[in-house]
Amino acid sequence: MIFGKPEEFALYVDTIEERSNEFNDLEGISGIWLKNRLFVTNSGLISLQRDFENIIETAPQLIECSNLYMLNKLDILKEILKKRFPNWCANSDIEWEENTNEWLDIEETTQYDICLESCTMGNALSYYLFAIKNDDMVKIFMYIKSKENDFFNFETIVDSDVECVEISYKEFQTIIGQLESFIEKSRIDILGH
Repeated sequence: MIFGKPEEFALYVDTIEERSNEFNDLEGISGIWLKNRLFVTNSGLISLQRDFENIIETAPQLIECSNLYMLNKLDILKEILKKRFPNWCANSDIEWEENTNEWLDIEETTQYDICLESCTMGNALSYYLFAIKNDDMVKIFMYIKSKENDFFNFETIVDSDVECVEISYKEFQTIIGQLESFIEKSRIDILGH
């Protein structure tokens, strides 16, 4: 099933009935459509309820941030990464090496993070999915990070590493609502609870 518009933003999910019965959990394959490109995020089966839990919980709580919203996509991504992973960002390899022992006591901000659990599991690349809200619009960012560095190296992040789409907040909520209903209905149909 596809929820949303693949030419903009959509979530993809296929349940695997045989696997779901075996482990008494709803399992399947999931992914993200962004600008007509499908990113299958899990290379193996995963609990669909756990995989989409983050995006379902975060969608109604997106932070209103008009100042951040107006920046270009690369600057927005860097600001979000600094808030989400404050101890894992550096402007160069040298800066990272110089500061690895100086962890800051800063709380991570998770309200921008709508990543699927499967986005960083078992892939050669890690997909990070973020969203910010301004009035009735949402910008959704996918950052594709290679696993060359453990940290986010701002010196090497370029525009082509970031995909960005803008949709209405209402449409975003509809996609999440349809996905949540599908997972609930599938749990009942396949697992009986």
